[in-house]
Amino acid sequence: MPFFNNDIFLINEDFLVNALLSFILIAVQGNYLQSNKNEVIQAVEKQKKQLEAKNAVLEHKNELLNTYTVNLERTNAELRKFVSVTSHDLKAPLRAIGSLAGFIEDVESKTLKVESREYLDLLKNRVSRMDQLLNALVEYSTITESSHPNEQVNTEVLLSGIIKPFISGPSVQIELKGNFPVISINQKLLSKVFANLIQNALLFNDKENKCVLISTHHTDDCFVFSVKDNGPGIDKIFYDKIFVVFQTLKPRDELETMGVGLAVAKKIIENWGGIISVDSQLGVGSVFSFSFPRNTSTIQKQIGVTDEGKIC
Repeated sequence: MPFFNNDIFLINEDFLVNALLSFILIAVQGNYLQSNKNEVIQAVEKQKKQLEAKNAVLEHKNELLNTYTVNLERTNAELRKFVSVTSHDLKAPLRAIGSLAGFIEDVESKTLKVESREYLDLLKNRVSRMDQLLNALVEYSTITESSHPNEQVNTEVLLSGIIKPFISGPSVQIELKGNFPVISINQKLLSKVFANLIQNALLFNDKENKCVLISTHHTDDCFVFSVKDNGPGIDKIFYDKIFVVFQTLKPRDELETMGVGLAVAKKIIENWGGIISVDSQLGVGSVFSFSFPRNTSTIQKQIGVTDEGKIC
């Protein structure tokens, strides 16, 4: 019996020791888990504060961007209005100068010397050029303000109508090549782009037989068009210059041009989120290519008129 009681005592003692150790282990594990939990909570709270700080910075930047966009639109509107008013006001004295030159020429027709008549002709030509430059400036500043909405346009049918006035005889050949798409776009602006590129290809062409090839292909994201000519070509150093408004490669006394056609085309295309480029070889000809995303209406709302486009 004493042995039995002693065994019970030993068993109880072992049980107490095990229970105590288990309790200690559980307490330690609990403290460890609680410590880890606190660390996790602290890390989450730290990340939360960092995200809140970043969001506050982004919100501030968005506010600044919105303010900048509003101010930019207001400035552009003011500039367009200024150009329109200035052009109108300048044309009045120009017309007066032109009329006065014509009046002098008529009144003094019998006594006017040949040299003086040449000066009057030069004066009238300069007045006419200034009037055209003002018209070109107004066109360039307001070209993207078309009131025409996007519509379904068959580009092959559109081009067939555009090229007719340019074919003045057998010495001018304009060919269409490729599967021209039907696209949703502002037809008036697209017509302006094609007309300006075709006119550029023919106006500066020094060949007896002028040839223009208009081709197209498209990707999953973009429409791509090219206008190729057999003209004199363009030196690479002038690639950027030809797209700047009023810039011409020849003096206007040699070839009367306003230097606004390519600038207008570039502005329209970039407003669609696209890009225009030129690849040329001297003595062989030039290829003007442009591309723009399929959904031009969405792109136009997102980027505004002054943003640069991106090639597809």
